[in-house]
Amino acid sequence: MVYTRSALLAAVAAAMSGAFAADTPNDGPYMMIANPHHNETEQQRIELHPAVQNIPLGPDDAASLRPPPPRVPASFDILVTIANYRDGRRCGYAVWTAFARAAHPDRVFVGVVDQTHGDDPRCVDEYCKLASESWPDEECKYKGHVQVDAVDAKDSKGPAVARARQRAFIDDQEFCMAIDAHTQFVFDWDTLVVKDWVRADNEMAILSVYPLGYDRVGPNFTAPTGSSNHLCVYGGRNAPDDIPIQWPMSIFNSAQPQMQAFWGGGMSFGKCHAELHVPIDGHLNWVFYGEEYIRAMQLWTHGYDLYSPSVHGSVLLHNYTNGKPKNCCSTSFFENADHNPAKPLEETRGYNRLRAALHFPFAGEVDFKDMDTYYGRPVRTVDAFLNFSKLSNTDPVKLDDWTCDQLHWVPYAVPEIVEAWLPGWRMRNATTTTAAGVAPSKTNTGATTSDFDTATADRLFAVLEDKLQELRDGDTSELELLQVTLDDVQKQLTASTEKKDMELQDLAAKLERLADRVDQSAKNATNENQWAAISSQLADTKAALLSEEVVKASSTLTQTDNLQAQFDAVAKQQHDAMVANVAVGGALMVLVVLGFVLTRPTKASQTYAPVEREPPTPHA
Repeated sequence: MVYTRSALLAAVAAAMSGAFAADTPNDGPYMMIANPHHNETEQQRIELHPAVQNIPLGPDDAASLRPPPPRVPASFDILVTIANYRDGRRCGYAVWTAFARAAHPDRVFVGVVDQTHGDDPRCVDEYCKLASESWPDEECKYKGHVQVDAVDAKDSKGPAVARARQRAFIDDQEFCMAIDAHTQFVFDWDTLVVKDWVRADNEMAILSVYPLGYDRVGPNFTAPTGSSNHLCVYGGRNAPDDIPIQWPMSIFNSAQPQMQAFWGGGMSFGKCHAELHVPIDGHLNWVFYGEEYIRAMQLWTHGYDLYSPSVHGSVLLHNYTNGKPKNCCSTSFFENADHNPAKPLEETRGYNRLRAALHFPFAGEVDFKDMDTYYGRPVRTVDAFLNFSKLSNTDPVKLDDWTCDQLHWVPYAVPEIVEAWLPGWRMRNATTTTAAGVAPSKTNTGATTSDFDTATADRLFAVLEDKLQELRDGDTSELELLQVTLDDVQKQLTASTEKKDMELQDLAAKLERLADRVDQSAKNATNENQWAAISSQLADTKAALLSEEVVKASSTLTQTDNLQAQFDAVAKQQHDAMVANVAVGGALMVLVVLGFVLTRPTKASQTYAPVEREPPTPHA
């Protein structure tokens, strides 16, 4: 089945226009779908139940398992990344809205992979034009928050190759958000999207979707109302090696993020540790269709879960028109194909790389370079993802289905990897029965104080001590933020506490008393004695946490040997299987586990009044 870019955009536009096709009743979220895989010719109402989406299905011994709870520091930065292809004017406008409409623009940072050629407008230059109009007293305000990776557009080989470069922009930001160049933010987007992410109740949540169109913006550039978009539909596949091409559908009455199986490049928001642990595959040369599906597979198999944002978190709007001046520039990196003799072979290798990673059959050459870096050591299997996303690598005509019904969280087959990323969290305690299909772990003995090694504890209490000093110096307006910080730490300690582990229980109780003292300080006039008492309690808690009797040696993770030889064998096996029209499995892969700190110091907030006017010229 052949799809053109215009046909895909037309399908997206049709989904957008159908957003108001049904009245919105006063009940729970639902969708209206006519699923051809069920031989439906008329739309059916599908009731959704996001309140139970993080509860696994299956045997009773898995029902008590949950994803790790979200961890939100009192103050945090957000990195917005853009892979811009010769669309500098609209890119500059997107960057301008990121700062001008943020509640805390001082905490917003932007990274642009700016693919331009010749006299193309540069994204940061276009942003500076708008910034000088909005803040005339400063020269290109917030330019210091913008990083640019300038790339000659004639060397561009597709969105995945460009997006892979965005990872280099990450510094110490807590949240990362990838967007298209031709988008705009609504007011207070930075606080709204984090609140929506928290509603997913999952530290490993990734909010991703094809954003609503410009026409859905609320009054005065506020968040939209009514329906939101959700990714659960894809075009028909006639053969096992066909790549799924997805598009959005509307959810009505969506008040919290809705679990989905797909990832959309138009918007992706979550913790930056997702980009560090699971880098985008930069070897998918010339791949356009399918690069989003394989990104979903990467994230899901490495422990991350995908959700469409609710209408409250639909903070980004997309311009689905061309919007570029006539005779300006191409809208597609494919313009480079005619002048690149290596393109046909590179494209074959890129798509076969995608198929091999997805356990799809393929024919021809394949690029297996660095496969372990991008697909290695999953916590859930690729075959489990195919089942979760309802795609078949053997008989798609009979077995494919859409994923528009209520999905449920799938427990990790290898939870130790995620547990190492999130100190203090355990998927199971020592007495929990092993979930179906999940092998027991020799090292999974429940939560103990070994979860908090000395380095992490030092960082944790350094943050609290710094905050106390700020408050002691007179910045009592930050008391509420300190309370949030302490509450978060308390939750992490409590979550790691077994009933039999009295040392941790005592430690959590001490922290609870500390939080109570801070709470009283927020309600009453503070004085030197109160601060002394709080500081003393903090010191006692730190001493207890760092004592030699409590702190134990951290467990170590090992990395298996490189599997290049196995990849070569798989390449030959899948090549032979494709010739025989038989789908075969894929390969085991390895990913080096990166460390993740529980808490880090954050930049101070600055007072800011949002810009209330639009720039003098339209930028639709």
